[in-house]
Amino acid sequence: MSYIGPDRRRAFALNLPDLPPAEGEIRHRIEAAHAALLGAMKPLRRLFRPQDVIIASDERPSAIYTVQSGLLAERRMLTDGRAHIRGFLLPGDCFGALSSAPEHQTSHSVEALAPSTVTVLDQPQLTRLKADHRDIELALMWLFAQAQSRHRDWETILACGNAFEKIAAMLFDLCERTRAWQHLQDVPVRLPIGQREIAEHLGLTLPHVSRILRLFRDSGLIASHYRAIEVRNPAALAQSVKLIRNSGQSD
Repeated sequence: MSYIGPDRRRAFALNLPDLPPAEGEIRHRIEAAHAALLGAMKPLRRLFRPQDVIIASDERPSAIYTVQSGLLAERRMLTDGRAHIRGFLLPGDCFGALSSAPEHQTSHSVEALAPSTVTVLDQPQLTRLKADHRDIELALMWLFAQAQSRHRDWETILACGNAFEKIAAMLFDLCERTRAWQHLQDVPVRLPIGQREIAEHLGLTLPHVSRILRLFRDSGLIASHYRAIEVRNPAALAQSVKLIRNSGQSD
């Protein structure tokens, strides 16, 4: 999700498609409700350190959160003790009680990977906001649908891409989301992520991840730092994403 300014730009975080004219009113209602939601959250900031847990596994979240800075991971512990990162939350992303369904209970935790600032709207505040703005629930449903759509896109990449393509697609996705939030154009993007998080997200071994990142470094696509990767050539990484989406298969 991407924002383009402290006021009106936040509406664009929803990435609304080109709706037919008859549905233009729905777009306006969603944008207005989303702006009201973010406005209510603005003064309620919390700082989390690396490894801090924002939402515990199997917890039914009751608050709405928006990432303002840093990087969070949706992590699930498997029965054999291994960890799987379902996805990453970057500045601009909303999470938490986006679905009002009673069965909506997380099977993963949300943890900080880097020093992160998060705005929070708890259940009593959310209830009052819904009473004042009838379309808040509509905006929450759209945000929830967006999150599910992003995870479905990743299922295609995980199923069809080889290890090289998966890592390229992952770094490109994180880079583009960061650039959209910060309004960066053609400049390197530093991601506060390490090899272990890449391995846990993509189901690869650490040596495999290390070998591919070395290839990327030698090709000038990235630079490595302590607990961070700097993406220097996102356009080249994008070619792997295009291959997966166009062909639906990998070598």
